[in-house]
Amino acid sequence: AQENAAIIADQRTQIALLAGEVDTLGKERNTLRGHVASLISYKNTVYYAVGTKDELIKNGVVTKEGSKFLVFGGTRLEPARNLNPAAFTAIDKTQTHSIALPRIDRKYKIVSRQSPEFLSGDVNPKGEVKGVVEIVAPEEFWSPSKYLIMVQN
Repeated sequence: AQENAAIIADQRTQIALLAGEVDTLGKERNTLRGHVASLISYKNTVYYAVGTKDELIKNGVVTKEGSKFLVFGGTRLEPARNLNPAAFTAIDKTQTHSIALPRIDRKYKIVSRQSPEFLSGDVNPKGEVKGVVEIVAPEEFWSPSKYLIMVQN
């Protein structure tokens, strides 16, 4: 009887240790789930800014690059070197596939590195969009940059 009591006591100790390990593993799993959710959110968060040339320059979204001397050369808009996410609207690229443009009567040109080939809708060969930006291949469209910049023509 004493032998059985010792075995039972030993097994109770083992059960308590295993229960503690299960509890620890459950907490670690929940922590990892939180990290995975954060990483997925970070990976899927993209930003867009749409406006006139003056608005985008004022907000530090684009800069004029190149030089103009008399009638030679020219300047072009380029994304700013340090983009501030606060100047953009954040969206989830897996959820948002269309972006309404402010003025449906005007055309907008992509200044950032995204390719218009991954858009559908009213897009002309010069990459100018009117009305709504319809993204048909989000991974491909957003792969060059997390920041979409569109200037009103």
